[in-house]
Amino acid sequence: MECVTCGGKEFYKDLGYFYCLECQTQSQDVREHVFQDEVRDISKSARKIKDPTKEKADSKVTSWECYNIILHSLTNQMIELGADKNLKSVVKILWITYLEKLQIFDLRVDIKPRLPAVNVKRDIEILYGKVKKRRTRKKSTSDESSSNFDTASSHVSLKRERTKRKSALAQAEYADSSFRSTQESSLLGTETLTSMKSSSVTEENTLKFNHYAKKELRRKLSSSHLKEHQKDINLTLNCHKLIYKERTRRYKRGVQILSPDKLYSVLYLGLLIIKDQIQLCEY
Repeated sequence: MECVTCGGKEFYKDLGYFYCLECQTQSQDVREHVFQDEVRDISKSARKIKDPTKEKADSKVTSWECYNIILHSLTNQMIELGADKNLKSVVKILWITYLEKLQIFDLRVDIKPRLPAVNVKRDIEILYGKVKKRRTRKKSTSDESSSNFDTASSHVSLKRERTKRKSALAQAEYADSSFRSTQESSLLGTETLTSMKSSSVTEENTLKFNHYAKKELRRKLSSSHLKEHQKDINLTLNCHKLIYKERTRRYKRGVQILSPDKLYSVLYLGLLIIKDQIQLCEY
């Protein structure tokens, strides 16, 4: 870009406007050229945020593993507050016993975790390999044209690089933190519930409910109709949905469903068993 007055090629910026370094003439062309590049670069970075292509690692964590991590964290917090260190081993025994009752985990036999009668969509996708259908976004002409432009402004490029480095650093720290948290919180042992899926491929590819869920579902479903729902891995049947609204009050408030209050109950029992000076109570 040249100055229209003297033909100079060097400019400096003052209060948002560009002036020729030789004749001090204001140049409208330089200001407009850089402004357009900034807008184009910002729009490209926004599209990358809205349309991620890589699969997130945390999408493979079942609800039981989430509760496992939360319980491990709560136990450590109680120990930091002054509880006896034996609380961790007692909580581990109580937790494994509870999961065995719900047929989620078995120390003797390698089984695929059984499902409750509510909130099973995410776990089905992980355990039975359901694939989500994603809408494909057509590539517009503006996307094709923007990919042909090179970076024209140095300060915009530096800003974009700094943003990328910050994002990469944050993702690396999150991945490292998630890995360490999963390793430390493995109350169930070295094998996770997700890994059980691959080791149980010989089982029939139908939904497996625990005996509490079967008893609840049989209140409204016949044996033949229940088998139809067990074959419905993609949850396409709308006649009897696996939601809280369809369940009885006794089942929703019982111990058959994992929930945050069950974790506090396990901690409460653990503190009672070790007769610790710190106890949980309601306000």
